[in-house]
Amino acid sequence: MTVRQLLGCLVFTLALAACNPSAPIATAPDTPTPAASPTDTPTLAPTDTPTLTATATPSPTSTFTPSPTATETPRPTPTTLATPTPGPNPIYSSLSPEGCTPFVTCIPTPAPPSITLEDTENILLLGSDLRPDDNTWRTDTMLLVAVDRANKRVGILSFPRDYWLYIPGYTSDFGANYQRINQVDFIGERVVKHPKGGFGLLQDVFQRDFGIRIDRFARLHRQGFIDIVDALGGVDVNLECEVWELSPTEGFPGGFNVGGAPFYVLHVPVGANHLDGETALKFVTYRYNSADWDRARRQQIFLANARQQFVNAGLLTQVPRLWGIFRNYFKTNLGLADLIRLGALARDLDMENVHARVIDYLALEPVPLRSGAAVSTSKGNSVFQVIEGLFDAPPIESASQPAQGCLPRPRWGDDYLATLRPAPAASSPTPLPTDTPAPAPTDTPAP
Repeated sequence: MTVRQLLGCLVFTLALAACNPSAPIATAPDTPTPAASPTDTPTLAPTDTPTLTATATPSPTSTFTPSPTATETPRPTPTTLATPTPGPNPIYSSLSPEGCTPFVTCIPTPAPPSITLEDTENILLLGSDLRPDDNTWRTDTMLLVAVDRANKRVGILSFPRDYWLYIPGYTSDFGANYQRINQVDFIGERVVKHPKGGFGLLQDVFQRDFGIRIDRFARLHRQGFIDIVDALGGVDVNLECEVWELSPTEGFPGGFNVGGAPFYVLHVPVGANHLDGETALKFVTYRYNSADWDRARRQQIFLANARQQFVNAGLLTQVPRLWGIFRNYFKTNLGLADLIRLGALARDLDMENVHARVIDYLALEPVPLRSGAAVSTSKGNSVFQVIEGLFDAPPIESASQPAQGCLPRPRWGDDYLATLRPAPAASSPTPLPTDTPAPAPTDTPAP
C-alpha cells in the first residue's frame, strides 16, 4: 500500500463527506419560493402556513398554534426506543414574543443539556457541496460522533439535511429567524460572520436547539472526498440489499429517463463491491429514489467499511509522517495529537460498541410553511429521545441496513440494466448461392 493510500485510510476514520449533487444555494440565504423542488434549498416567507409536501415524510399535521402560557416539558431520561413516542416538544412549548409566527419568528425555549452526551467528546463531521467556482455551500452530511472513553464506546448520529430550526443571531431578508440545518455553516461564515465562523454558529445551534455541546469539527468538500477515496485505492462495501439511486442531471448531458425526466443512475448489486472515488461519492450522496435518511444509512455503511480498511492496513504508526499530505482537504480544529488519539481508538474499538442511529421519519413531522418547503422538525419529544438513547441503538453494521428490509427493484431497473449490456455483434449476412455455370462438355476422342 502506498503512502497516499495509507493516509487515505486514516482520513476516513475522522470524516465522511457526503454532499448533495444538486445546485448550490443562492447567495441570498432566505428567498421565498412558492414550492420546493427536489434540487432547491428554499427558504420561507413569514406568513400563514399551508401544508407541506415531502417525500417519504409522514402526512402533514394541522397548523401549529402556540400557547404562550404552556409549561416546558422536561427532557425524559435515556430510554431505548425503537420507535420514538410523540410527546410535548420542549423547544416549542413556550414561545416568545406573543403573536409571533411559529417556525418563522418565534424564539423557542432552549433545549435542556443532553444527559447522555454530557461527558462524551462530541465531534461534528460535515460534508460540503462546495464546488471550485462557487461561493456558497450546504453541509448535507452532518454526523455527530460521540466518543465515550470511560465506557469504550462510540455513538454516531446522522441529522437530516432539511431539519428546520431557530438560528441565534440570524434574520433573513424577510424577517425569518429559522433556516435548514444544512445552511448553518454557510450562514455562520458568510452571513452573520460569527466570530468563530461557521463552526461557532453550529456550536450555538446544537447547544440551543438540541442541548448538545460540540467540541470538535471537521468539514470535507466533494472533490476532496473523491481524491481521498482514489488515493486509498477505493473502499470495499458489502451489501445485503442492492442499491438503486437517482440524481437529477440538472441540464448536463446524459442520464436515463425515469418518469419522463433524465436522471443519473447508481446501481450497486448485493454482495462485495469495490467503489472508486466517483462511485463512492454517488453512493453517499444520491437520494432521489429513496430519502435523506436512507442516504444517511449508506454513509454509515461506508464509514464502517472505511474504518475496517484503516485497521487492516495498520496505519496508526504512519500518522505523524503522513498527516500533511491531505490536511488541506479539511477545515478542522483537530490537531495531530487528536488524530493519533482517535486513530488508536478506531484501531482498538470493538465494532459491537459502535452504535449508530439516523434521525428519520419516525422522529420527524413536517413544518407547515406557506412556501410548501419540504422541511421538518421533531415529532414531539422524539428527536430528543433518539439523542438520549444513542448508546442503546444497535451496532452500526446492523443499524445501517434498511429497517423495512430490502426493497423490490424499481420498475425501471431492468430497462436500465439492459442499456448497460453490450449490443449483440451484428452478424454478417450469409451470401446467397450464386449460379456457377457448369463446364461445357467436351468431345473425348475414341481410342
